[in-house]
Amino acid sequence: MSDEYQPNEVVESQPEDEAMPVEPVSPEEPVAPEHVAEPAAATESAVTDSATETLAAGAAWNGATLSVEQETASGGDGPTEAPTVIGPLGAPATDGAAEPPKVVNIADLAAPAKVKPPRPPGQGVGALLQGRGWIIGVVVALLVIVFLLLPPISLAQRVGSGGGFTALDAASPSLAHPDGLEVRRPADATDRVRLKLGSIPRADFVAENVPDTLVLAVEGVPTHLEPKSPFYTIESKAKDAVPATLTVTIPNEAEPWDTLDLYAWDGSAWRWMPSQLDREAEVLVADVAALPTSLMVMQNLGAAQHIVAEVDSWPVAAIDPAIGEANVAGILIGTMGGTTGYADQLPVAADGGETVLVPTVRNWMAGRDANWGLVSDMLVVEADRTAHVSNLLNLARGGGYGGLVVDYRGVQTQDRALFTRFVADLGVAFHDAGLWLAVGVDTPALTADGGWETGGYDWAALGAAADQLRITMPVAPAAYAPGGEAEQLIAWAVTQVERHRLMPVYSTLSTDGTELVGLETVLASMGQVQVMQTVTESVIPGTQLNMTLGQLGVVQTDPETEATRVSAGDESYWLGTPQWLRARMELAARYRLGGVVVRHLFDEGNIAGLVPAIADFLAQGGGTAPASLPEVVWTVTDPTGQATQATAQFAQPAFSWTAPTVTGTYRIAATLGGVEKGSLTLAVMEPAPVITDTLTGEGETAAAADELEDEEEEDIEPAAEGMKAGFVADVTVPDNTRFEKGEDFTKTWRLRNSGTEDWPEDTMLVFASGAELGVVKEVEVGAVKSGDQVDISVDMKAPEEDGTYKSVWELRTAGKAIGGVQPYLVIQVGEPAPEAEAPAPDQPVVAPRPVAAGAFELGGHIRDMGIPYANQMHYAGMNWVKTQVFFGQGAGSIIAAAHAQGFKIQLSAIGGAGMVNEAGFEDKFAAWVAGLAAAGADAIEVWNEPNIDREWQIGKISPAAYTNLLCKSYNAIKGANGGTAVISAAPAPTGWFGGCGPNGCDDKPWMEGLYAAGAANCMDYIGAHHNAGATSPSARIGHPANPGDPHHSWFFLPQTELYYNIFRGTRKLFYTEMGYASQEGLPTFSDQFAWARGTNNSQQAAWLAEAVQLSVNTGMVRCIVVWNIDFVRYETDPQDGFAIIRPGGGCPACETLHGVLGSR
Repeated sequence: MSDEYQPNEVVESQPEDEAMPVEPVSPEEPVAPEHVAEPAAATESAVTDSATETLAAGAAWNGATLSVEQETASGGDGPTEAPTVIGPLGAPATDGAAEPPKVVNIADLAAPAKVKPPRPPGQGVGALLQGRGWIIGVVVALLVIVFLLLPPISLAQRVGSGGGFTALDAASPSLAHPDGLEVRRPADATDRVRLKLGSIPRADFVAENVPDTLVLAVEGVPTHLEPKSPFYTIESKAKDAVPATLTVTIPNEAEPWDTLDLYAWDGSAWRWMPSQLDREAEVLVADVAALPTSLMVMQNLGAAQHIVAEVDSWPVAAIDPAIGEANVAGILIGTMGGTTGYADQLPVAADGGETVLVPTVRNWMAGRDANWGLVSDMLVVEADRTAHVSNLLNLARGGGYGGLVVDYRGVQTQDRALFTRFVADLGVAFHDAGLWLAVGVDTPALTADGGWETGGYDWAALGAAADQLRITMPVAPAAYAPGGEAEQLIAWAVTQVERHRLMPVYSTLSTDGTELVGLETVLASMGQVQVMQTVTESVIPGTQLNMTLGQLGVVQTDPETEATRVSAGDESYWLGTPQWLRARMELAARYRLGGVVVRHLFDEGNIAGLVPAIADFLAQGGGTAPASLPEVVWTVTDPTGQATQATAQFAQPAFSWTAPTVTGTYRIAATLGGVEKGSLTLAVMEPAPVITDTLTGEGETAAAADELEDEEEEDIEPAAEGMKAGFVADVTVPDNTRFEKGEDFTKTWRLRNSGTEDWPEDTMLVFASGAELGVVKEVEVGAVKSGDQVDISVDMKAPEEDGTYKSVWELRTAGKAIGGVQPYLVIQVGEPAPEAEAPAPDQPVVAPRPVAAGAFELGGHIRDMGIPYANQMHYAGMNWVKTQVFFGQGAGSIIAAAHAQGFKIQLSAIGGAGMVNEAGFEDKFAAWVAGLAAAGADAIEVWNEPNIDREWQIGKISPAAYTNLLCKSYNAIKGANGGTAVISAAPAPTGWFGGCGPNGCDDKPWMEGLYAAGAANCMDYIGAHHNAGATSPSARIGHPANPGDPHHSWFFLPQTELYYNIFRGTRKLFYTEMGYASQEGLPTFSDQFAWARGTNNSQQAAWLAEAVQLSVNTGMVRCIVVWNIDFVRYETDPQDGFAIIRPGGGCPACETLHGVLGSR
């Protein structure tokens, strides 16, 4: 081989067209000086060597065998190039066992020499060519070219040189072929063996450019195999079988190597050869008891995976066509070679329809140990063994089955040989009857040296005797990490058994890592129905209740294994999710195994969606599945017994229910993954009408009462059953908004068509009952498709008397009421009623009434306390600045500087995570923020992102714990400066934790926890952060980080709506950080912020303006502080990308914001 090729690279020998042979010289004669022209001596010598190499290369190219002739039957000269003979340590033999290659006379190879009488001197061709050696060189070159252009038969056949063999013995135990094959005798071999190696290039083989005797080999390659190497031939002069080690270099373009196998052609069929992959040496190695006559490296392309389900009975409801086979249990091994069970109660093969039915014979039952003693007794008595073979064959024949599964667990090591013999006899009997046989084996144990202890199961022998070997796989998800125990087991198994015969067995149940458990066990101690407010046995219509399942634990999905773990207290379980099953199926597909056996698929205790996941896996040809967890299903049963349902995510199980206008007893129940999690029974009762002078003046009470009575007696016929309305949000005027007497306002509800039918064009929103606040009594809504949302606005006017007013409206079409919710509003008019005295500061509940909301305002987070960009900020409509202060710092000078330049100032007061461990830290923090308020701060954010462990002590993260701090701080701040607004700490928007626990809490359950803990009474505004946006703020999907993920944290408006609605509209949001990162004109962002690399300055400006406009329109946001004005890059954090003052001093966002707010 040429030195230009890399080590271990298979290079099929090719002719060197440029080589030009010259006049050969007989090896017996010395080279006479007159035979060589002196000026060209070196050149002619080189050309002669080249011609010799060309002959050898041409022979290999045409499929010839190459060898060194040491012992030949004919005694003639051998070919010019041969396989290298390697000594005991791999070095070329030097002890004389092989003669040096001979230089072949081209004339001798061209045609047999004829004996003629000698010619007189000066006559004949010799005389003619005397001194003209160059003529001979030309003739020889032409002959070589002619040989190479002849039809593709071997050069040895053309020249009639016969075949040569190499002798292998203790001194020279190896023979190597230049196309990548080495044969090595065992170290203890003492006999002498003569071998000859040859090869046909892969391209010639695939093109059937082979001798007629090998055409069948080409045509017989199975469709799931693809030839990758030359076709190697091995000839032996030995009478007996020759054991040896075969080493084959991995060919080029043969990835993935894990799917390469060696196959031998025996003249009628391809036979699989067990081999091992040596990645470091880049070879396949096979130890054989007898040398094959030929072999080839094949790539297993795999076939459609065969999916088998183990079932306890038949039929199985709703079995999917993707399940191609069902193995029915019910027959057990008996005594004296018999079986037990009721074979006549098994379904026959025809009962399966499109599903292949096959019985399984076991020595075990669910919940009991395997009875290996019965198997051992059968094996040791030959008569019992023979009888058992006969009984199993009759069982398969009797039901018309195509085969049988033998699943005997716990076979003892001492019975290994007998069990192998039994399976071999059973296989012969079944194959003679045209049936197939599958055998189950236990999970082997990984030994310290990296081997596998298989006990009583000889995998290689069983795999050769049976059609399938079914492997019970590990249950611990940790075993399925890349390169872990499961993959090591599969990689070893394919060296023992032909890969299409291997079928791993996976369970669909959940596990604690050792034992399998049903879903009911996993969920038994996790979460029960809880109401987040204090309720009595009855509620009035319109009351909104928020429910959850309590603490469900921490949910984590391992990205390497796709296994999902849920932990609660000291208990941890891995869920049997569809994606976990598909990840394990992918392992079998990657190694091109025959398929997968799925155990427990139809048992109780499984997560829904397993069978569709299998069908999708087959349809997509592999791959993992999207994450799927058990659903929470909330069921509300009304007084008539009619039930409606809503679903929620496992990690976010909250449910909101508004008591309907129809009175009676309602039952609200929840299930998690089909497991009941409790219920709540409530009576919805209409309160007795109370007529006060808030509603009527003196002398008008009776008339008002009559009017209300008339309204209650109005009987509106319901619309079609499929028409329903659902509440989404109060877009404007949250309940209990206070107005001046006679003040005009516009109320906007966002409703959803939650029914199955579209609302028609004549749909109207009509005043139904309560206070008549609307300027009009009805407004047009129009057509709304099922599932769509619509905003409906009504112009209203506050009454002229102090009090609380409720106005109820309903949707109607063709004079008929649309079912579902009735939108309503509650407003306060005039001066509020006197309040009760506030509780002591150490009671985390209420304090003085929050500051009135006011109109929307805008601000910016500044780095330079001198505020050098004050003019640009005012031009952009900003009248707030923000900065952070840390525990113990003062802020008097900062506050004064802001006020001096016409800004209000919002301080984010931050404590350290470790501070939480200090006893009484809440009082210390509250005293500090009181000092900030006394210094004149206009607003204070109490802490920063306390839902994550960077900001709050890990292990102690809790909405209730933070609420305690918030309430103490609120009381202290208000006591120091009643005009300072209190903002709750903005949580980090995230879904990372999959729920809420002491080590971390997602922002949605965090906000729900705050509301449940009464935090609304201890704040003026809801603190919020949004700086991960890379789309229009009104978008709901399409974020570059994950275009298919609709999580609210990526999008401004959905996040705003979520927070606002969690607090039932009682508080507006104060965004203390809100911005968009633009990479334009800056160094490339780090990979952590790769999603923002496509955002430019124009988009940043447009999106900020849109967010401000949405805040103004919805009325949900009190203030946005733009993150940021003038920050610079901080390590990998692109703070400069968020800055609206761009490189060069320009501010595109200032212009767009000015267009919305003007200057302030």
